[in-house]
Amino acid sequence: MEANKRDSREKGFSLIEVLVAIGLFSIGSLAVVSLYYSTSASLRSSNEMTEAQFIAQEHMNEALSLDYDKMPKIIPPATTPPVTTDGKYSIVVNTTYNPANSPTDTALVTVTVSWPGMIGSAKSVTLEYLRAETTTSGL
Repeated sequence: MEANKRDSREKGFSLIEVLVAIGLFSIGSLAVVSLYYSTSASLRSSNEMTEAQFIAQEHMNEALSLDYDKMPKIIPPATTPPVTTDGKYSIVVNTTYNPANSPTDTALVTVTVSWPGMIGSAKSVTLEYLRAETTTSGL
């Protein structure tokens, strides 16, 4: 038998087979990493939205706990509402008294929470509540 001929009983992989296997493994790995990245970005966005809704609800409860005439008064367009911050969130509480197409002695309380989203886009959550002035009569 010649020394430079390959024995048919010799087992192993050729260089081409190894390169093809590495290429397939790389494509599969990239798909998994891409799925992980998109899932984590979606989860982060969902967490931010939930946190913003919680902050908005807290500020709405605080505004509604005040007496009707002591709620933060903003009369558009003369003034703009004050902006407060809570970490990365900006919070605006606005009360419009007797808004258009509403019964008299009502106030529209609006709470807007905004934050910077991914890729420079801004995101926000807005809660609105139409509150009527309640009067107590001495019966």
